[in-house]
Amino acid sequence: MKNMANGSKEFPKNMSFEQVMAKLLEGNERFFHGKLEAKDISHTKRSSLLGGQSPFAIVLSCSDSRVLPELIFDQSLGDLFVIRVAGNVVDTLELASIEYAAVHLKTKMLIILVHTHCGAVTAAVDTEHDHAGNIREVIKKLRPAVEKAKGMGGTREDIIQIAIKENAFLTENEILKNSEIIRNLVEKGQFKIVKALYNMATGRVEIL
Repeated sequence: MKNMANGSKEFPKNMSFEQVMAKLLEGNERFFHGKLEAKDISHTKRSSLLGGQSPFAIVLSCSDSRVLPELIFDQSLGDLFVIRVAGNVVDTLELASIEYAAVHLKTKMLIILVHTHCGAVTAAVDTEHDHAGNIREVIKKLRPAVEKAKGMGGTREDIIQIAIKENAFLTENEILKNSEIIRNLVEKGQFKIVKALYNMATGRVEIL
């Protein structure tokens, strides 16, 4: 692995699942300690990416402004293929983006990154009626996780935390159900889906 002059790294294209996960967790450890590596964002680096990209991981995360995968995992330009949507739910366009990265960019791991204090999940827990506009579509996607959490009982906060985690598992199920491409890659051992929880208070990422 070649080290760049400023500390950022070029990742080999044939990283194993274990190596990909290790790189992400090592980056999160640096983020946790506030010791981010210097990143090469020079003209030379940007120019080197004009001909294509080879991200080593896909991250499906929430659009929350406090949840930035590139910072949380301390990665640089071209390292992560990030898909962000409120509540980190999946529909046709999100599935298409995941498939694109898996098939055309040969990226072989997807991280479904949920997070504590999720406003979308909280809204789905606190309201029974439909929201205005297209927000209702996000809430609708989150309902199954919320209903499962409510069935387990507990306080409002308990239900929110359970629903956040359940949403990661249900999102994985939806991806495998509705994407034949990803399902086939997973069955062949060529693609892996990992579910993780980002704790906004601590900065830590926990594998679920």
